[in-house]
Amino acid sequence: MKEFTKTISILLCFVMLFSAVPISVFAEDTSGTDTSDVSEPTEPTEPTTEPAGPVKTVVAGIPSKINKKASAGVSFKVSVTPSDPKRTVRLQQYISKRKKFKTVKTYTTDKAESAKLNISIPKKNREKTTGKWRIVVDKSSNGEKFVSKTFTVTSTNVKNLGLNAKAACIYCVDTKQAIYDKKMNKRRQPASCTKVMTAICVIESGKWNKTSKTVSAAGRTPAKRLYAKKGDLFRNKDLMYAMLLPSANDAAVLLAWGVDGTGKNFAKRMNKTAKKIGLKNTHYTNSYGLPDKTHYTTAYDLAKTVAYAGKLKKFRQVVKTSHYSFSSVKYHQHYSFGTADKMKGWSGHLGGKTGSSYKSGACFAGLFKYGGKTYAVTVMGCSSKAVRWNDMGKLYKYIRSYANQKY
Repeated sequence: MKEFTKTISILLCFVMLFSAVPISVFAEDTSGTDTSDVSEPTEPTEPTTEPAGPVKTVVAGIPSKINKKASAGVSFKVSVTPSDPKRTVRLQQYISKRKKFKTVKTYTTDKAESAKLNISIPKKNREKTTGKWRIVVDKSSNGEKFVSKTFTVTSTNVKNLGLNAKAACIYCVDTKQAIYDKKMNKRRQPASCTKVMTAICVIESGKWNKTSKTVSAAGRTPAKRLYAKKGDLFRNKDLMYAMLLPSANDAAVLLAWGVDGTGKNFAKRMNKTAKKIGLKNTHYTNSYGLPDKTHYTTAYDLAKTVAYAGKLKKFRQVVKTSHYSFSSVKYHQHYSFGTADKMKGWSGHLGGKTGSSYKSGACFAGLFKYGGKTYAVTVMGCSSKAVRWNDMGKLYKYIRSYANQKY
């Protein structure tokens, strides 16, 4: 038993001895081993890249269109990126006779990253109403060549017409730009030119083929034409002709009440429609143009109003008419009216609406077509009806002489 115990003790000593020896002592010696398949770490190298070429040139600040008086300066600021020192920027004008662009002015940038330039268009290059322009930036070591989209420059009042009207406007329906301006943003009384908006509201109400009943308010209205019997009925279509051709105020009242129940409710519709069209200096209180401090528009807003109306087929149908006859629905009272529009007979005249009162003076809002474009033309505050037509003739001639010309 003692011998067995002694043996076990010896064995335990050996185990403790071997567990204390570091493992590295028993590691295999690889100093003579072939290591040809083992890759050594290498120093990082710079990636090889091709030289960078010119980048896309960006030019910001170019307008899509400019609309100013011929006597006013035209300028705008652009930024060119990348600009490079002394990069060439060209202002070019389209010459319609040559069917090509011509460089009018040359600019040079003075910064490498992004440069700002003040571009100005010479007055001598705006002797006609409308022209096309573009910006061209030449190619450089850092930037590609840039050619902008064309933009239009429209000049108003290329010629002074000496109008009698206190306010006037020629508005191109297609380009949405004014090409003639005489105090066109001054608020004035529109008189019966108000009825252009009344017509728009009636047409868009969807009640063109409905009827309207005679109301006492129509009988109290000045400048009556219908003198309708109590309880009589009228087709709204017929009332529209009576309102727009001879300018019957009582027809406008019947339409307002027929569409919205009261004149006040209809005026709300008119003002809501004015906002939709984008009229910023217009407010209505009645459907036929009775003078009122809060009933006003401008030559510009009136032009936009008749331009909008001109897009409605039913409006165009009425204002192009010279004579119209109809009978009331209930009592069959017969009416026959002619238009008060004296511009009938002018080639290109599409029709319009007159207006006149002691406060407003003689007014007119007409539509004129020339050279494939439609123009809304307005005069306000003329000293007489005869002078009104003379002014309208001057404005129509202006369109023929200048509006459709190109540089």
